[in-house]
This record gives sequence, structure tokens and C-alpha cells, in this order.
Amino acid sequence: MRITPYIALPANAEEAIEYYKGIFGGEAEIMRWSEMPPDTNMPVSEAWQGKIMHATLTLREGVEIYLADSWTEG
Repeated sequence: MRITPYIALPANAEEAIEYYKGIFGGEAEIMRWSEMPPDTNMPVSEAWQGKIMHATLTLREGVEIYLADSWTEG
């Protein structure tokens, strides 16, 4: 069985990606909120444009960790 963790972090996913890359190595593919088409039902603030909507950190063939920045309350 294959398990792929998806880690949602409070606006520090990029820091986590660099941390995991330092430990495990691998390559990251990153999609930022600014790369998404505009959606009036889900506006993204200017402050979040550079945050990570989805990232895949491939450690080796078949081993991946998914990460994203997530909104937090307050």
C-alpha cells in the first residue's frame, strides 16, 4: 500500500519544503495561488498571491509528499 501525506501548513509551506529537501533531498514542483485563474467566488488577497496552493516534493520514484499553505482563523 502506498501512503502519500498531504501537509497543510499555516502559511509556511515553502519553509517546510526547504526543510524536507535538506533532510531527504528530492525535487519540488510548486504551484502558487497567483498561478490560478481568477475566481470571483474565491478571491485571493494580494498577501496570498505568492503562497503555495499545492506543492509536490518527490523524494524518489513513487515517494512523494504534498504540501500547501492554508488559511488560518484569526
